[in-house]
Amino acid sequence: MRRNQEPFSPYKDFYQLEQVLANLGIAQNISYNNMCDIHAHFLGVYSTYSRPHYHNIEHIAYCLHKLENFHEWSYLASDDFNIPEVNLALRWHDFCYYGENPEIASSLCLINTFSQYCKNESSLYSLLRSAGSILHTTHKDKTARTLEDQITSDIDLLIFAEPNEIYDSYAKKIRLEYSHISDEKFYPNRLKFLESMLSRSQIFDTANHICEDRARKNMNREMELIKKDKIK
Repeated sequence: MRRNQEPFSPYKDFYQLEQVLANLGIAQNISYNNMCDIHAHFLGVYSTYSRPHYHNIEHIAYCLHKLENFHEWSYLASDDFNIPEVNLALRWHDFCYYGENPEIASSLCLINTFSQYCKNESSLYSLLRSAGSILHTTHKDKTARTLEDQITSDIDLLIFAEPNEIYDSYAKKIRLEYSHISDEKFYPNRLKFLESMLSRSQIFDTANHICEDRARKNMNREMELIKKDKIK
């Protein structure tokens, strides 16, 4: 849990998801029992039992917290982008975290879960836009993106802009997630990722300069530690 973030509540989250789907014109076509099944599966996939380190329900709760309080870190206004579309994308963006092309798999899972409940073009379009935003959480391609794509990607990266102790905890959890990979393989790849992020003119598209500066300091600090302690 991050600073000023409420503990995750499955009951509260159920009704929040229902409201998000209602705003997108989808929820009214889902029975209560089906909604319960969908939410139970959502929680099961992200449970700390199956995802014990970083990419679990705590990460999703963190992302939703940042979306709810976007005015604290972003220059955007509430009417600049479609908040329900971003909310749905953030919920499903790590749904299929392991394997090849996880973002594509997560995007398809979102579509397969809700497309049957879209009764008009507008709701289907919103669902496809949310699914499209998930594809940009690869953080590789920054071209031809909607504002919803940009803020979804930025929120997924905001952990880089946290205070030192929170960032350091994140870095340790990422290493634990890849504990099956040797230091000799993990740390060169980690350095490559950090270097690619720092080589960009901007890490974030919608965050303020405070986040940008702090993220660069954190990543540079992690790189120095890796080079000093892990890479011989």
